Amino acid sequence: MELAYALVPFFVAFAETLTWSHKFEQKYQISPLAKYPWRLASLSAHLFFYLRFFILPFVFAENILYEAAKVATTAAVGGGYLAFFFFLSHNFDGVHFLQGSYPNGSVSYPENSSFLIQQINSSSNVGGKILCFFNGGLNYQIEHHLFPRIAHSHYPTIAPIVRDFALNKGPELIRYTHFPTILDNLSSVFSYLDKMSVKPHSD
Repeated sequence: MELAYALVPFFVAFAETLTWSHKFEQKYQISPLAKYPWRLASLSAHLFFYLRFFILPFVFAENILYEAAKVATTAAVGGGYLAFFFFLSHNFDGVHFLQGSYPNGSVSYPENSSFLIQQINSSSNVGGKILCFFNGGLNYQIEHHLFPRIAHSHYPTIAPIVRDFALNKGPELIRYTHFPTILDNLSSVFSYLDKMSVKPHSD
């Protein structure tokens, strides 16, 4: 599982840079504001990473299996880190996945739904600026979904604006969730899992 998550930053991001689109689809083209020099810089940085992380260690390795184990361990730790924060952000008490969340299994969205509503109601934030610095803004998952092309360093500034917007719309439409600490978020996750583990009573 952790190794699979490591594939995202290791290879998927590079492949998307090559195709210059998100999810390799034409309808998700990367912004034209990102001109050719930025694409070249991104490709160069990825290639340097592969050289430093994969190629050189194996070229100079005395024991290939030992080197492979180190690379796999590093990838698993990084993938586990990503998986942990993704899990926290989308599995908390009060989360609402609009698509397919109705008792009858309907996959239709409510009439007043929108991209913004869907992202805020199905995501949560945790912590603040310090955590944002250390994990690349993944703790601001709401803003990460709403503004994926904005540098994560701006998320702490944007978050209060998004929160106030949501509060003005009312909790019956948009529920903005921000946990003070990771422990608070984890507690909510366990509460949510506990509720989801209870078999619904049939009438």
